Amino acid sequence: RELQKHFKPNLSGFIATYGGYMDISNTDGLVSFPLRHVSPKVYVAVTPEIKLINVKGNTLSHKEFIPSEENPTEVYLFEKKEDDKKQTYWNISKVEIPKDKKINPITIVFITHPKNLFIAPGHVITAENEQLVLPDIFVVGNIDKAKEILQMLDIKRFFEAIDIEEKKAGETTVQKLIKNL
Repeated sequence: RELQKHFKPNLSGFIATYGGYMDISNTDGLVSFPLRHVSPKVYVAVTPEIKLINVKGNTLSHKEFIPSEENPTEVYLFEKKEDDKKQTYWNISKVEIPKDKKINPITIVFITHPKNLFIAPGHVITAENEQLVLPDIFVVGNIDKAKEILQMLDIKRFFEAIDIEEKKAGETTVQKLIKNL
């Protein structure tokens, strides 16, 4: 059993950014953000490192990808759609990195090597919901996770941490709410 632990990757410890916020995946592999756009689509990028572009001093204009052999990057588009039978689904497709390397403001960026996560392109049925609850993204490895966490320490101060409040919603259920809105 001890040997099995080494073959199964940890779900926790993956850093993600979105809309000026930063979160680290919990033991269930979940990350949460307050929704910062109304469009039924979101980009998901997986890259070991990003660059913040300074305008002056500590004022930033945008984030950029640093695509290279040492810093592989994958970008996916998740679009919420409805078919003829009024069934809601996510259409997931892999897209090219923008030529100007700018990270779209509606992008969730996972700071990790693309080999660590598996995102399956295609259609995934979902329930209609006020929130954007994305389909499963599978953890399949933990290559260089410690290195990526150390690299994020330099830019962590530019992102707000997620503040979650837990309330009892019944005898056996707990409700988790994001407080930074």
